[in-house]
Amino acid sequence: EAAGAALREEVASLERRTSLEVDARANGLRDELSATSRRLGAELRGELKATVKQEQTTIAALDEQLWLTDQRLGQRIDEIVQQSSHRERISAAQTMAELAVASRSDRA
Repeated sequence: EAAGAALREEVASLERRTSLEVDARANGLRDELSATSRRLGAELRGELKATVKQEQTTIAALDEQLWLTDQRLGQRIDEIVQQSSHRERISAAQTMAELAVASRSDRA
């Protein structure tokens, strides 16, 4: 019976050590998982910031291109309006000249 009691004590001791080791490893894994999660979160935030900055740069470049295109379009519209006005004045002058010539022909 002494041998049985010693064996039971040995088994209980092994169970305690095993339980302590399992708890220690579980705590270590928990800490490692937490550290990995924080590291990955920080990496993700950094990548998101870089992506947002790149998108802002792209949007600013597109905005600049749009502004320049708008300026050129406005200038081109002004040129067309001026050309149209000039043509209308020439046409009106030609019509008046033709009417004057026709009026002189009628008098003669």
